[in-house]
Amino acid sequence: MKATYYGTKSKDLKADRLVDKISGTIHPKYRFPHTGSIELTEDTLRLEGWEDLALGEIERVACEYD
Repeated sequence: MKATYYGTKSKDLKADRLVDKISGTIHPKYRFPHTGSIELTEDTLRLEGWEDLALGEIERVACEYD
């Protein structure tokens, strides 16, 4: 399974200024600097251009809109 992702870490979202939050409503790329192809394999979540995560290492996944 493959798709496109926009991502960041929660600590970076907490540090965002008001202008960052507003620009994120225009397009997610302004608030989520990591983007690329995401692929779920049998044992890995591969975030192209960012990192690969072993499924056993993942503690929590959230898909939220603020």
